[in-house]
Amino acid sequence: MIWFFSCDVALKTPPAFHEQRQKLERAKMGDLLKAKIQQRPDRQELVRQHILEGECFRMCEVKNNRCKLFLSVHIDDE
Repeated sequence: MIWFFSCDVALKTPPAFHEQRQKLERAKMGDLLKAKIQQRPDRQELVRQHILEGECFRMCEVKNNRCKLFLSVHIDDE
């Protein structure tokens, strides 16, 4: 029997099997993440649950930023 050593640990399987296992684990994780993304609620539901901010809040924020920018420009001019 041939022994392979990796990180001071004796393995009974060749490195190719270990690499194949890692590839399969990554593929499985990718499939799980895709499934979770597909199950994610739509934007309206996330806004309703207060997870995302609604359009109204973002518009107010944009207006506030514009006002601050306008004031800073005009104060600098004086």
